[in-house]
Amino acid sequence: MTPPPRPDGNSTTRSAIRQQDLVAELGRRAFETDDLDELIHDAITAVSDVLEAEFTAVLESTTGDDRFVIRHGDGIDGSLGTMTTSHCCDTAHGTALGSAEPVVVDDLEADDRFEHPAFLPDRGLGSAICVSIGSTEGPWGVLATYTTATDAFDDPDGTFVQSVANVLGSAVDRERANRHRDAEATLKDKIVETSPIGITIVGTDGEMRFANDRAEEIFGRSKERINDLRFDDPEWDEIGTDGRSLSREELPFPRILESGEPLFDQVSGVLRPDGKRVWISVNGAPLYDDDGGDEPTGVVFAIEDVTDQFERDRELERYETVVETAHEGIYVLDEERRFELVNDSFADLTGFSRSELRGRHASTVFGEEFASIEAEQWSDGCEDDPPTFEETIIAGPDENRTVENRFVLLEEEGGEKRVGVVRDVTDRSRMEEALREKERRFRTLSAHLEEVIWLTDADPSEYIYVNPAYEDVFGDDRENLYDDGFSWLELVHSADRGRVRDAYTALPEIPFDEEFRVVRPDGDRRWIHAQAIPVTDDEGAVQHIVGIDADVTERKERERKLEKYRTIIEAIDDGVYTVDDENRYTIVNQAFVDLTGYDREELLGAHESLVVDDEVVDRTRAVADESTASKLTTTIETADGEAVPTETAVTSHVSDAGTQRRIGVVRDISERLAYQRRLEESEQRYRTLVENFPNGAITMFDEDLRYTFADGQILDEIDLPVDELEGRTIYDIYSDELVTELEPAFRAVFDGESTETDVSYLDRFWSVHIVPVRDDDGDVFAGMLVAVDVTERNEYKRKLEESNERLEQFAYAASHDLQEPLRMVSSYLQLLESRYGDDLDEDATEFIEFAVDGAERMTEMIDGLLEYSRVDTRGSSFEPVDLDDLLDDVLDDLQLRIEESDAEITRESLPTVRGDASQLRRVLQNLVGNAIDYSGDESPRIDVGVERRGRRCVLSVRDEGIGIEPDDQDRIFEIFERLHSCEEHEGTGMGLALSRRIVERHGGRIWVDSERGEGATFSLTLSLA
Repeated sequence: MTPPPRPDGNSTTRSAIRQQDLVAELGRRAFETDDLDELIHDAITAVSDVLEAEFTAVLESTTGDDRFVIRHGDGIDGSLGTMTTSHCCDTAHGTALGSAEPVVVDDLEADDRFEHPAFLPDRGLGSAICVSIGSTEGPWGVLATYTTATDAFDDPDGTFVQSVANVLGSAVDRERANRHRDAEATLKDKIVETSPIGITIVGTDGEMRFANDRAEEIFGRSKERINDLRFDDPEWDEIGTDGRSLSREELPFPRILESGEPLFDQVSGVLRPDGKRVWISVNGAPLYDDDGGDEPTGVVFAIEDVTDQFERDRELERYETVVETAHEGIYVLDEERRFELVNDSFADLTGFSRSELRGRHASTVFGEEFASIEAEQWSDGCEDDPPTFEETIIAGPDENRTVENRFVLLEEEGGEKRVGVVRDVTDRSRMEEALREKERRFRTLSAHLEEVIWLTDADPSEYIYVNPAYEDVFGDDRENLYDDGFSWLELVHSADRGRVRDAYTALPEIPFDEEFRVVRPDGDRRWIHAQAIPVTDDEGAVQHIVGIDADVTERKERERKLEKYRTIIEAIDDGVYTVDDENRYTIVNQAFVDLTGYDREELLGAHESLVVDDEVVDRTRAVADESTASKLTTTIETADGEAVPTETAVTSHVSDAGTQRRIGVVRDISERLAYQRRLEESEQRYRTLVENFPNGAITMFDEDLRYTFADGQILDEIDLPVDELEGRTIYDIYSDELVTELEPAFRAVFDGESTETDVSYLDRFWSVHIVPVRDDDGDVFAGMLVAVDVTERNEYKRKLEESNERLEQFAYAASHDLQEPLRMVSSYLQLLESRYGDDLDEDATEFIEFAVDGAERMTEMIDGLLEYSRVDTRGSSFEPVDLDDLLDDVLDDLQLRIEESDAEITRESLPTVRGDASQLRRVLQNLVGNAIDYSGDESPRIDVGVERRGRRCVLSVRDEGIGIEPDDQDRIFEIFERLHSCEEHEGTGMGLALSRRIVERHGGRIWVDSERGEGATFSLTLSLA
């Protein structure tokens, strides 16, 4: 098959970058997942995609068998995981198993070294890459990829496949290590019980809780006896290496329990029951519960019988004294290459104690390769020039050191010994290694934190490291930070961005500590608390900047809710407080402060008894313990000593920490109690009024038009008892004709409408008012009917109307009969003036003018008297009248007088009333006209206002004129009464009398409030529409 064209330079670079990114991603996946099969599958897919290979497989080498198991594959038919193939070296994958380098084949069909793979289809194969997975000493398997094209792969492709195989190898090693760790955990309990080291556990009370078999042997006591003894029982007779009895504080158990830290290699002597003293080396550590509690639950000890070693140590003390003054580490190995002698410098260098080293094999310090290194170095040296070389020694379980070692071999009777001198030369390397270890731990830790951890160099825009939490919190790829260290600022809310940018760019001179909002690419908003500080070297130069960004969205939301509730509590009118389990105030709102009269500072921390007595405190505690909120009525004493009646709702709340708080809401009910008293008094008054309601009855009814209440003296007179009304509907009581007449009015009540009507019932005439009854919220819940017997009044009214009609006829006739001769007198006087005016002197002319004027005024008085008599009989029926429109018409009629007098008229918005528009217009015209006429020397200042009083209103016309004496204020409303002569003010004296008659026809009254020289206010009452 023709090989594919070679990519150009740019394509090669892009391909290499892609391969590197895939290897990095697989490497990251290898550290994050425990699923090896998934990782292998992803690796095969990646190799096939990148190299465009038709077949890719991972072959696992089986132990003790020269065959591969095909673990996973791409493009391969068959049962993956069970299908096998041979290890033979005549295949490319078989050869790769033992090779440290990738096996790259350009043309399998033409290459005589390799046969066609048995697990692939029997068709021509071209190129192949096969790479060993794992170390060449113990390879785990092979990663193999094939394509039908020849010359399809180059060296970078082989390196890529090798890198993928290395990632798989590390994952395989980790899986093996995990299996090994699990096996170790399974053996743990057996090791403890069968350990050659004694193991005991002591509880925090000092009592023994466990001892293994070896502990029995060391202490010469049974487990039962050991468990009976406390750690400080005198029977142990525990002494130190100097022979002095150990005090309680020097014993291992209290030292560990009080410090919370492990203790290592404390040597002491304890007495066995047989009187023999055994020397033991004790290692101990505190025990904690699995739940991670801070307090230890006991102490575990590992106890080793070091009696023999202790005796040897004493024998060698004189030798050690000789070498202790040396600064370099000195050691002596016996013929078995066990430490026979070490000085303090050597012990300090290794990190082990001398007692721990003595008797141990040299490999404990110098490692497993000790023997071969010794032989190699000795063979290279000579007796005159002992070998000197650098090697790594084991300084402890987690520490190595590099030392310069120089030794000689000594022949003694017991065998060949080695005497060596070592000097530590690795301070710098150890510091570098420590730094590398810290960085590794830092990265491991930060990778698992929810907070964003980041590191830059001295320039805050040059990021060195950002942990994965950045992508969870900011919602952005952290790779963007490596390209542009300020890219995260674009995610900061626009309202916060300028402030945050200024603070961040001030690094490292000024530490960074800001709270701000970010808008993630998905639109989600988060609150961030970001902090950063510079890291300096010994000279104070900034090396790095380290920062942490915490998502505080939930905290901000809690703060917002807390502030909202705090605002609500402070805004409500009721007093709110909380007290702790000692009955002391912990929270009070302003309303509670105002109610009690104390300052907030005086209340906080004070006992409840400051404002209520102990009996009330006990009652509130008892009520608060109930499952639901309850109310009780109490009296509090204010700071001024005033007793205020209150209603308190109390409940209790237990916080997450288990702290109980009692919550109270207090309301001052002084006004409510006073209102209730007034209501009861009012109810009694109204009941008395209803029961004694003269000449009528009052009833209430529900939506079924059923009477629920009835009373009134008239009911006894018409022989209609209350018990025959209450509980019955109008259909049960009234005739069909009366029901038909009244039912619409009864129904209209529940739509909020009122009705006034006259009906006939039981041979009497009734004036009926049907009105809605509303609750405190203004909703109609019942209807009320007020019926007044107007039989006698109607008869009187009928007679009065007949009398008025006769009076009107008389007034009309009288005015007609009077006006005729007045017209004749006036006409002849005017005729006399026109014919003989030139012959009359001035007095005669004046006399004629007086006579004509008197006749005209008499005519006006007769007209006024006629209009006065017709108010009741010739008026129109009442209907809604808009007083605003009516006043507009009046002002239009008076426009000329207003302009001539330069009058200023102000007005309020006037309501709509029920009445005769023509008559009410006449009243307003009289009042406004009088206000203009009687203004005095100043321009008139007139105000038209209104005051609503329930279903009525008071209309007022106020001026700043000459005013009226109090003694004249009733007289001005009489017929033909005038306070001024005709020369001073024109008029007949009928205007105010006519106005009063019109107002009385409308069921109202009219009056004046005035003082001489202080202006006057004329007021009248009207019914609202």
